[in-house]
Amino acid sequence: MVIGISNPARRRPTDVLRGLVPWLPIPPTLPPGPPIVLTGDAITSMLPYDRPADFLREVHLFPDGKTAEGIHVVDLARCQGHRFGTPLLPGSVLGDLLYLTFGVLLRHSPLLSDEIFAGRIGVRARDEDFRYRRRVAPGSEVAVGVELLGRRGDLMAAHGWATAEGDTVFEARRCWIGLIVPDGGLTRLVPNDGGAAIERGDD
Repeated sequence: MVIGISNPARRRPTDVLRGLVPWLPIPPTLPPGPPIVLTGDAITSMLPYDRPADFLREVHLFPDGKTAEGIHVVDLARCQGHRFGTPLLPGSVLGDLLYLTFGVLLRHSPLLSDEIFAGRIGVRARDEDFRYRRRVAPGSEVAVGVELLGRRGDLMAAHGWATAEGDTVFEARRCWIGLIVPDGGLTRLVPNDGGAAIERGDD
């Protein structure tokens, strides 16, 4: 399903591309147009989530191949226990939504070939400058945006943000997904460009 959804430009930190091999633009033979909208079982991610559609109602894939937006409606059940009498969406859930949307973008972007992902999965590798701007109440619709920035070998970097009711509620200067062979037992992701290794977390 394709519908008309705008993709407004955002001001991002000036140093997000530092140390990265940036993504090349998609070939000019692929004309710009409205985003592709994924719903239900079509929402598939490089990260091994069992049911991505339980977290994201839909995902908008924009024609630049670098940008995606995931839509999440905050459920009261996910807000319990954060503060007595004040149900709020935990910041950790916003981080999970960011990485899930990032993984969907990696899976579906025309900038990446299927050969890159053959036999591998994505893992959450590192967070850089995650900032939580304001509270998010139950019933809010949260739009989680991800912009693909570049790579270091098997490490993929993106800039992320989230908005609710027109306000920015969360920003991430850079977040990283590493591609690994799931049975290989890897615990360190080493960039091909000589950068510092990144320890793989268990989440």
